[in-house]
Amino acid sequence: MTTTKKSWRAVYKVHPAADLFPMMNPDELRDLGEDIKQHGLQHPIIVWSPAPGEPRVVIDGRNRLDAMELVGIKLTDDHYRILLDELDPYEYVLSANVRRRHLTAGQKRTLIAAVLKARPERSNNATANLVGVSDKTVGAVRDDLESRSEIPNVKRVDTKGRMQLTTKRKSPRLPRAAARKMAEADAVRQAASRKQDKPVDTPNPAPAVAPPKTNRETARHQAPVDEWLGWLEDIAAALPEMNLSADAVGKLDVAVRELVAAISLASSAP
Repeated sequence: MTTTKKSWRAVYKVHPAADLFPMMNPDELRDLGEDIKQHGLQHPIIVWSPAPGEPRVVIDGRNRLDAMELVGIKLTDDHYRILLDELDPYEYVLSANVRRRHLTAGQKRTLIAAVLKARPERSNNATANLVGVSDKTVGAVRDDLESRSEIPNVKRVDTKGRMQLTTKRKSPRLPRAAARKMAEADAVRQAASRKQDKPVDTPNPAPAVAPPKTNRETARHQAPVDEWLGWLEDIAAALPEMNLSADAVGKLDVAVRELVAAISLASSAP
């Protein structure tokens, strides 16, 4: 009667993070196994548990395990290294593999997509640091995945768990007509100021009383003011979600609210 030797895969499951990288082909596995048999295992097999008492899973070392099994090396506890449950498996796998593998640009984009599908809440900067690419590359892959509904559009966190803004607000531009009117008004005020500073022999006439503004003029003057006030209020509302310290958020909040008050006061002046 013969007994079938139990494969390591019957003992340990593989974490999805380990599947981010491809497996070796059979010839490469046999060469690796013969090298381990001759020189010993240089890098231990990494297993991880999500919590104390939970089953352990392999997060790094699938190729080594298959190679050793292929050439008949008996696996022992000395071949394994157990990591703490606080560790992020994706961060470990990427850190251990990206730098020792020569990935093409296409392979890196495929890797970025896999990481984003697993952890879409991770910020572009954090993902870029893990994969070794620019945040713009991660952003482009994210936009493509979101456009095809392969990942949700979620709030993101950085490496310290702080919430990140998912979009950047653009500063509203003052309408051209309003900007031209403001420039003309400044020119009139400057000309009047120069005229008043010039000495004259005759007594100054009584100042002319400006006609009251029409509703249309008031609305045209108020439109850009309302636009800027709305933008500042949006900034104040978004401050808690920005990647800033509590002290910086508090100071910026005070500054924004003081600016809002000053603009409101200036716009209401005759």
